[in-house]
Amino acid sequence: MYMNLLICTQAVDTDDPILGFFHRWIEEFAKYAEHIHVICLKEGAHDLPKNVTVHSLKKTKSGASNVLNRIRYIAKLKLLSWKLRNEYDSVFVHMNPEYVLASGLLWRFLGKKISLWYTHKSVDVKLFIAEKIVHHIFTASKESFRLKSKKLTVTGHGIDTDRFVCDNKDGRGASSLSLITVGRITKTKNISFLIEALAILKKRGSAFHFNIVGATLTEKDKAYENMLKAQIKQDNLGEQVTFCGSKTQAEIVPLLCGSDVFLHSSKTGSVDKAVLEAMSCGVVPVSTSEAFRDLIPQGLYVSDGARESFVLSIQKAVEYDRSELRKYIINHHGLPSLIEKLVTYFTV
Repeated sequence: MYMNLLICTQAVDTDDPILGFFHRWIEEFAKYAEHIHVICLKEGAHDLPKNVTVHSLKKTKSGASNVLNRIRYIAKLKLLSWKLRNEYDSVFVHMNPEYVLASGLLWRFLGKKISLWYTHKSVDVKLFIAEKIVHHIFTASKESFRLKSKKLTVTGHGIDTDRFVCDNKDGRGASSLSLITVGRITKTKNISFLIEALAILKKRGSAFHFNIVGATLTEKDKAYENMLKAQIKQDNLGEQVTFCGSKTQAEIVPLLCGSDVFLHSSKTGSVDKAVLEAMSCGVVPVSTSEAFRDLIPQGLYVSDGARESFVLSIQKAVEYDRSELRKYIINHHGLPSLIEKLVTYFTV
């Protein structure tokens, strides 16, 4: 143990369907640290090592206005950053440039090394300013960070392969294909394309069932979900498609282990962690995202809009060696190796 670390993230909550995975990141970081302080907006269920202390900014859904809440969060973040100044040497910010804008200059004044993890195609003023303040930026793939920077290091994702594993993963020979997709139900996930492809698959006489795992977050998301349900009804796919709702990581694993093929048509432009988690479980991915052009086996990447080719890839997907998928994730996107890479930069 050779460092003291301050981590800033949105949530520390094993039950969070989107951010629950970060709990395992903190556990891995703790192996390299004398002590870790974690500042988060939301604190939920967690069971972290004794050398980790969690501080919540206590995000609220009601009461003061958004502006007043932001002022309160920033003030508390600065206060904690100052109060704990002698108890951390480096700062690791996960996905939120806002933390850097709020306290980055203070961290710089205190002589702390600042690192930012960011995986999204979106580039805005906040990210532009944050890039100027931090010492290091990490991302999962070249497509996951679109702002040119000499501070950038591409590391691969951090998949908890000990969690995302199946004892017996061999569904070949089943009379019906088990299909799945996991992620927020929103327009950028392009689930409507998947439904169009499945309508073709049904017309060709293939038996299948498709689980859509995820939830809506906004009113626009809800409207998109309603549109998907209307599309499913119109294509007479009601018996083949199930909306499973939001699931924790622990709940997702059994669903993945019971699936043959992971369908993916996201337009976010970045490497979707859910696809890699599925591969770790031996689920064969078929994707239209350019981010996966060179990351998945030949024939499983299909250019966006090519519905007939997408359907053909679904039918052929079960022929691929599932064990090779898991080996690839362990070697290139395993969580322990990612954390080890990140830690080497914190004290440089």
